[in-house]
Amino acid sequence: MSSLAAFRIDARVSSAPNNRSLTYCLYRHPPETARPDSAALDQGRGRAGPNYLYRVEACPAGHQPTIPERVKLWDPLALREMTALVRDPVLRGRGVPHGDGRPVLLVPGFLSGDWSLMVLHSWLQRVGYRSFLSGIQLNVAHSEHLIAALRGRLKQVREETGSRVSFVGHSRGGVLSKVLSSRVPDSVEQVIGLGSPFADQFDVAALTNVAVGVVKTANQLRFGRRFHSEGRFAHDLRQPPAVPTTSIYTRSDDVVNFRSCLRPDIPAMSVWGSHNGMIVNPEVYRLLGRLLARPRRSP
Repeated sequence: MSSLAAFRIDARVSSAPNNRSLTYCLYRHPPETARPDSAALDQGRGRAGPNYLYRVEACPAGHQPTIPERVKLWDPLALREMTALVRDPVLRGRGVPHGDGRPVLLVPGFLSGDWSLMVLHSWLQRVGYRSFLSGIQLNVAHSEHLIAALRGRLKQVREETGSRVSFVGHSRGGVLSKVLSSRVPDSVEQVIGLGSPFADQFDVAALTNVAVGVVKTANQLRFGRRFHSEGRFAHDLRQPPAVPTTSIYTRSDDVVNFRSCLRPDIPAMSVWGSHNGMIVNPEVYRLLGRLLARPRRSP
């Protein structure tokens, strides 16, 4: 067997918030021991070639890959965070203050809906809060259209509970929550954004930008409006927070630029993990438990 054709693959250990990484190496059988196949063609070079066999194993202790190539495993389903949450006592309410029954309204992120927040919704109810969903099935509409619907939902929750409502918004959901809180501050207790680009809502990854472009066109056809022409919405987003607002972000965010989650007038807290994984991240749940239990604002 040949020496290592090495790659370094960063894989977060599910139960380790200290961001440990594992090193894996790619082994390749040499041509003389590989199973020959004269009919196999090297399509890249247009000639016959051996049929190489590969396998991946953990590298020996202390080994450093010879090829300085780092491969980051894409995890769109947030399996690392979900696995960590299932094993963490915080899922059962341990280590966080018990809620006092105050209402919490959850707002999903871009291209997502209430269905993505069901785990967080159930957890909040389990630890003593009255959790409510936004009614957004797919977060793709024009911002002012969504704000109008959220305003109606906020009014319903406020009338049902008789108290100010705390917002927890994921990604674009946090941006919507921040703008709504500036327009009706007397109805909002606080806003907590999870990976929310409060500084620049369009500072996103290239793939996300493609989706934004498609949604821009769809909204222009439906509402006659463009995302980049949201004058009042953009103005309200730039204003200082009217209620206590917190940004929880991750430096390894693969959807938005994490720097767009940072503003001098909004306290920020960093966690490990991915953008999509923030809604099932045990470290995020601990922070939410602390933030939601803060004393209520004075009338």
